[in-house]
Amino acid sequence: MTRRPVGPIEVAPGVTPTGADAIPMPLIWAAFGISAVALIIQIWNYFAS
Repeated sequence: MTRRPVGPIEVAPGVTPTGADAIPMPLIWAAFGISAVALIIQIWNYFAS
């Protein structure tokens, strides 16, 4: 069995995140948490009145 010469391996350039992928996950979770708290307060006020 003969070995074939292997050429240089080319790596594809990295993809830059655009749109929603560019937003950091902790910021998304913080916004989700704030909206969940606001919803709970609205439900609380609905049943309290």
